[in-house]
Amino acid sequence: VAVLRTEAAHLAGLVDKSLLYQNGEGRYDLHELLRQYVVGQCVGPGRRVVDANHSAHYLDLLREHADGLRGYAVDEALAAIRPEIDNIRSAWTTAVVHGDLDRLAACAGALRYLYLMLGLWEEGGQWLAEAACAIAHRQATEGSRPIEQMLADVLMELAELHSTCGDHTQLAAVARRLVHLGRLGSYPRARAAGHLALAKAYLGQSRLARADRHLQLALCLAQQVGEAEMEADVLAVLGGAAHFQGEKARAQRLLEQALARYRQLGRRLEEANTLSSLSHVYHNDPAKVHRWT
Repeated sequence: VAVLRTEAAHLAGLVDKSLLYQNGEGRYDLHELLRQYVVGQCVGPGRRVVDANHSAHYLDLLREHADGLRGYAVDEALAAIRPEIDNIRSAWTTAVVHGDLDRLAACAGALRYLYLMLGLWEEGGQWLAEAACAIAHRQATEGSRPIEQMLADVLMELAELHSTCGDHTQLAAVARRLVHLGRLGSYPRARAAGHLALAKAYLGQSRLARADRHLQLALCLAQQVGEAEMEADVLAVLGGAAHFQGEKARAQRLLEQALARYRQLGRRLEEANTLSSLSHVYHNDPAKVHRWT
């Protein structure tokens, strides 16, 4: 109904004619041969309108559940979105092809969290890379500030997925794009994200001194613009680096600061990861391990 912008009574009429049927969940479907025929007949402006409506509906659905995916309602969010994963894939592709860049940028964070939860990290990275490519192409022809901001938003999510996948080469490449974009358009948040991503790439290569330099820059920029979320991310990475270097007291202090911010922001996944990191800091101390697990 939402995609076709039609009345439920009209669809009920098609059900009466056996052209559509409803499954046990109340969803409308049709025979595959009939689907192929309809696709072949639906051409021109009418097809574009239907595709655009479909894309807008499912990407808006994804965005509606962004807070749930990031916070404490993740089970409810996944229950609503998981059955629509194929529709979301199709909707994302349509938005890239049709240039619906605002919607792509607005949904980038939700898409990353969805694919993290589903364990489809590489596929999520491919979708975000396609969106970044489409936005970068528009930026090259228009170069407006809103376009630059959209590109920065998508690149930040792409950097997080590369970090999760452990792809340090791609992570560093995206990080440098963020730093450059941040300097070019005076976006401290993008610069902070770029320095944080570079630090993660250097940590993955055990280049600790370089990583620390970028972490300090990222922390300074995040605090400068009041980005509590970014600040928490930097503190968590600093804590992990301190633990790697055997500085348990410093690692605990930094991780506890990150944990407090994640809890305040309602970021469930990051809270769980930080609790896990704290338990590893004191893995030889059962009392303290119990405190953080």
